[in-house]
Amino acid sequence: MECESSPLKKLCDTRYTKEINYKDFFTQFRTLVSKNLKCKGNVITFLENKILTEDEVLSPTFEEVILLWCLEKIDPKLPSEIHKHFGHLLVDGLSIKDFEEDIFNKIPSLLTNKSIVILEEDS
Repeated sequence: MECESSPLKKLCDTRYTKEINYKDFFTQFRTLVSKNLKCKGNVITFLENKILTEDEVLSPTFEEVILLWCLEKIDPKLPSEIHKHFGHLLVDGLSIKDFEEDIFNKIPSLLTNKSIVILEEDS
């Protein structure tokens, strides 16, 4: 694991642009999140100066949050739209990560819906 964390600002400032494939954007975004994981020996001040005894890893819940955050960065309405289309499938231990490929394949049709528009960054 790479143990140099990148600034969180870079992660927060990451924006989707139409030139990027949705899945590629997710992969890039997830990589940025991963670069911010804490490493063995890091001191976590807000946890009473706890020293990590092992590298931090992405939990299943955090993986889901990354996917939702990525969808929100593509379009703020996408997480809600994804829930409308896939929410009924999230039973018996299944999560949105289990439908990741289906979700990325569905995004183009969801974005053609007039109520969803990709936000363009001011140039």
